[in-house]
Amino acid sequence: ILYTLLQASAQGHTYLPKEELLRQGAELLKVTEDAMEKHLSDMQMERKLVIKQKGEKQCVYAAVYYYTELNTARMLHDLNIRGSMPEENIQKKLEKIQESENIELDPLQAKAVMEAVNSGLLIITGGPGTGKTTTINTIIRYFESEEMEIFLAAPTGRAAKRMTEATGYEAKTIHRLLEYNPQDGYKRNDENPLEGDALIVDECSMIDILLMNNLLKAVPVGMRLVFVGDIDQLPSVGAGNVDQLFQRGFPRFAL
Repeated sequence: ILYTLLQASAQGHTYLPKEELLRQGAELLKVTEDAMEKHLSDMQMERKLVIKQKGEKQCVYAAVYYYTELNTARMLHDLNIRGSMPEENIQKKLEKIQESENIELDPLQAKAVMEAVNSGLLIITGGPGTGKTTTINTIIRYFESEEMEIFLAAPTGRAAKRMTEATGYEAKTIHRLLEYNPQDGYKRNDENPLEGDALIVDECSMIDILLMNNLLKAVPVGMRLVFVGDIDQLPSVGAGNVDQLFQRGFPRFAL
């Protein structure tokens, strides 16, 4: 059963519907589905599995993926706090930035920048040519004007390099940002969080659930977190559709 769930995770799935799990497992072992089903309760008692009801179907998770997904959602919820900066103050500063940088934001871009100032968590999506880079650059300039310490990150080295070129600000891979090494894992975590004021992460559709969980552990409540993505970008190689976690009422702008 665990092997079947492991194989499913290699295909990007954090769980399988119970019927599908039993079908695949029975086929693998050349036994009946009934012979497999009697072990599910024992594995739940041993905390190896979690079975959750979703609509009319039961979904079976390997415990590690269920609790990673649950913890990720909880941390996103905790980061989603609101600031109290008056909108007119933000608007005045934003107009000065546009003038000094010789840029002109459309109303939706301007709204996204204003939302970034007063949001603990913000998601910005859009395809090529929709103005994501201009919006992100303006957010960076705004944060700089507030003397905030800013981190930029992306899932891959190539994406981080593109982000650096587009913003003129150093971007790191998420692994490098979190000071990862194979021996010790992630040095930046809930016990040793990042020390800064804002984090902007590009190409977030490529982040799997395990990496997202480790990233959020290192982001303290109060640090502004901006995710940038494109629904047409490559999905994550590992398990989990992180974008689904963003369908929960978090501030989101589709440019």
